[in-house]
Amino acid sequence: MSIQTIIIGIIAFSFLIFIHELGHFTVAKLCKIRVNEFSLFMGPKLFSFKKGETEYSLRLVPIGGYVKMEGEEENSDDERAYNRKPVWQRFLVIAAGPIMNIVVAILLIFLVYINGGYGINKVYDVQPQSPAAVAGIEKGDVIIGYDSKAINNPQDYLLLSYTNKGEDVKIKFKKANGSIKETSLKPNLTGYVIGIETNSLNDESSLKITNLAEGYPADLAGLKVDDVIVGADNIKFRNLSEFKKFMMNNKNNKFTLNIVRKSVGNDTINIEITPKEQKNTNSSSLGFEFDQYAYSPWAASQINELAAKDTKIKPYVSDSQWNPGEIVKDSVLYSYSIARSVAYSLKWLFTGVVKTSELSGPVGIVSLIGKTVQQDTVFWWIKIFGLIQITAFISINVGIFNLIPFPALDGSKLVILIVEKIRRKPLAPEKEATISLIGLAILMLLVIYATYNDIVKGIFGG
Repeated sequence: MSIQTIIIGIIAFSFLIFIHELGHFTVAKLCKIRVNEFSLFMGPKLFSFKKGETEYSLRLVPIGGYVKMEGEEENSDDERAYNRKPVWQRFLVIAAGPIMNIVVAILLIFLVYINGGYGINKVYDVQPQSPAAVAGIEKGDVIIGYDSKAINNPQDYLLLSYTNKGEDVKIKFKKANGSIKETSLKPNLTGYVIGIETNSLNDESSLKITNLAEGYPADLAGLKVDDVIVGADNIKFRNLSEFKKFMMNNKNNKFTLNIVRKSVGNDTINIEITPKEQKNTNSSSLGFEFDQYAYSPWAASQINELAAKDTKIKPYVSDSQWNPGEIVKDSVLYSYSIARSVAYSLKWLFTGVVKTSELSGPVGIVSLIGKTVQQDTVFWWIKIFGLIQITAFISINVGIFNLIPFPALDGSKLVILIVEKIRRKPLAPEKEATISLIGLAILMLLVIYATYNDIVKGIFGG
């Protein structure tokens, strides 16, 4: 992991923590509550300054932050103390942090959508003889439901299909004429992979390998990052979609991958490779692919302007029109999808559907940010928008996670306030502080465990 990646990751974290604490701080000030300290991060103090009654500080450990209000952890006779304010004001102060994270995430997603574009749940391609083809799903159909749950974007499909173990699923889809149909399909969970990641843009640059999974066929066969796939078995590929089609038809048969490697003079190298069988939970398990993106007019013009100068770049042509009138709604729906994924993930962890070894912590998130920053693309704005979208994703996770009623999180404080309102008697601040301290200790252990998972994945793959 490069220094640049770590710095960008810390900046992204710091921004989200600042936004969260700013929510608490702003509403506290509006409610005329005395704020003694506004701190970014935890641990020993690096530096601070005081303005008015509030001390602003930066601390050493880049995890978390806090707003220290008079009377929050102890009884205070100050008229502006937190404990002297009515329940509804204290509720607003506590809720403001996670709500600020969610609102900022929606704004960030809107910024990406209005300038770059957005993913859509329209079918781009259907594999012949596949479950989708047999059921009558065609190119141009819009997938709107999975087992009676709404599909608003391709991420919803990935989430809802993640735990499918081969059971029949009900797919609801809308035809081009507006009619709604529903059908039951049996997924084909047997997929075949070689263990590579490539750029997301659907042009020739999308065939450039950006990452190799350790121990997978591509890695074992000697492929390298920055190799460019040009064909297989002497069949030429113009873009990533054509390579995916080849892989679906080839299944687990050995084939010869044709690549170009700059380090050996751009000559074509032929490498024999046998795909590895792996569980397939995405849309290709039913035999269809989603349309990749609906680019904004500005982004589309950037792609087509470069395509006019460089024949290697495929012009952007899509049946899916970018619709500015839908962007506000789509930004909110995408945020809802992320929030729903947090709820499902927590449920699956507690019920054992997914293993705790799949937990990721700060190191894993920084690594994800790094992959976005380091991806090789001819368009600078793809990196920028990717980074903004990941920041929005993390911001919603922070907001939703903080609303969980677990000690030390905002959610538990909200529950305590609701109980206080019902019983008309507050919990002693000292007891609440003890509960929060125990919860914080448990959360720190969870962070350490998740960080351990990230390190193990980084060293051994996975």
